[in-house]
Amino acid sequence: MGKAKHLSTKKNNNKIIPMALDADFFFERVLRHLDRNNYSKALKYLWRIVDVEPNVPIHYCNLAGLLSEMGRFSESNELLLHVVEKLDPSLTECYYFLANNYAYLDEPESSFKYIHRYLDANPQGEYVEEALEMLTYISPEVDSIEEATDENEREQFILHYKAKALLEEGKFYDATTKLKSMVENYPDFLAARNNLALAYFYQGNHLKAIEQANLVLDKDQANIHALCNLAIFYQNLSYTAEMNNILAMLRKILPFQREHLYKLATTFAILGDHRMAYQHLNQLIRNGEILNSTLLHYGAVAAFNTGNYLVAEKWWEQIPKIDSDSEIARFYLDTTRDLKETGFVLPVYAYQYELPFEQIVNSLKHNRKQEKNAFNFTAFTWGLKNGKDTIKEQALLGLAFFDEAQAELTLRDFLLDEDNSFLLKKKALIALNEMQATPPYTVSTNGKTFQMERQIPDFGIWKHSWLEVLQLIEDKIGAKYSIIELYDAKILWYDFLSETYPQTPQVRKAAGWAAAIEYLVGKMHEKPMQISRLAKKYDCTKQTILKNIRHLEEVLQLTKKLGKLINPIDFDFPNP
Repeated sequence: MGKAKHLSTKKNNNKIIPMALDADFFFERVLRHLDRNNYSKALKYLWRIVDVEPNVPIHYCNLAGLLSEMGRFSESNELLLHVVEKLDPSLTECYYFLANNYAYLDEPESSFKYIHRYLDANPQGEYVEEALEMLTYISPEVDSIEEATDENEREQFILHYKAKALLEEGKFYDATTKLKSMVENYPDFLAARNNLALAYFYQGNHLKAIEQANLVLDKDQANIHALCNLAIFYQNLSYTAEMNNILAMLRKILPFQREHLYKLATTFAILGDHRMAYQHLNQLIRNGEILNSTLLHYGAVAAFNTGNYLVAEKWWEQIPKIDSDSEIARFYLDTTRDLKETGFVLPVYAYQYELPFEQIVNSLKHNRKQEKNAFNFTAFTWGLKNGKDTIKEQALLGLAFFDEAQAELTLRDFLLDEDNSFLLKKKALIALNEMQATPPYTVSTNGKTFQMERQIPDFGIWKHSWLEVLQLIEDKIGAKYSIIELYDAKILWYDFLSETYPQTPQVRKAAGWAAAIEYLVGKMHEKPMQISRLAKKYDCTKQTILKNIRHLEEVLQLTKKLGKLINPIDFDFPNP
């Protein structure tokens, strides 16, 4: 199926209003950036044109065309529908472009609908040949739709895609309810049954998921979606022999449809068969597939994991042209080049299109043996140098797991950099103490340099009840929350003791204080907890927790600061 071809440079015909001078000015810049494949900047100038001439339909068509080229099909559809519904219903070409976009969104029912709407409205139109060809590429479900002359059956296809949308939004229970009803009424509707299998799987009901996948295969033993799903289900249950049997079948399939290529590629990636993932992703990208940043990243990771490093770098280098604000491609390019230069063993990269810092830190929290991993250290140093504050925070806490001189030196240098906030330096101080680096620590902030003896107190001189609260924080909060949230909980407790000493209130029930701290940490990180649930979890009264919350908020002045980390306060700790 060809790409959408509706980016127009025409200025005069019976459907286009001549551009004003300002619009012409911006249009020239659009063309200039398109020639350079800089889609993000071209998109910016197209929006400027719409601002200048908001009632010209062709501007919206041009925008929709570029969004489609960038893989942003849903946004493209919104603009196309705006044109035919609000601006100019005679622009029937929009129906063809809508069909094209829906095909790429794997929504054959909608694609089918708009192909026929286009053909009915414009049987001699410019894109008739392409529209007819497109029908041969839509998923096999289209055949069912074409046969669905009954209005109730057509409605079932619409319900299916609504259920599929619920699944993609993470509303698994609602999706399950709709899909169960559909397969009961339409037992041969295999697409709905495949999605029901996924809904069960996402809710942790693996046996029902396997049952539904096998029901699909009973009716269609070569159903690619069911086979791929089943392989992943078996992997999660550690049914290695069964998984390998499915994989052997999948490796023999030669898919031609984009939908099947993509499904197989992502399945092989999840299962760790990087060679097959690369083979299919390479075919998608090289066959002129409309590129988006996620697809390019998947392809780059598969290329990297199979030793095709130049191809990986080439595809990562294309991502900023599509997604100029993303740091992900730059991270993988910089990190890969650093590792290659230093001669370390190269890692196996994960496929998720996201920065990996939180995943690495949480992994280290549960398995400290990974701390010598060169990739982890390189990633953290990159994060300190290039990341936003949230990334720097994760990198600081990750470095706390290293006991090497280089990690300590990196953290000490961080304390001296005036560009880093005092709040982040506080995290760096905790990391230095966690790795047992010898004080003093030299800190520069607001043009002043001073030395600090410690950030974490000498636990040997703490009261037993204070240590008991800290242990509960480690046990209760550490088990449920990320390492960053755990550190914030510790800081709350350290700072409370620091601010109140020597008039620190008597800690009669440690659980009540730990519960109050969990409540505040949850609030800070937008994970609110009901006090009644905390009371049950910590075996204390709601009144005790509420009293301690108020005391913590008052001492640490948190009322105006929740949603952020607390402001830096005195670092001295009590010496009872």
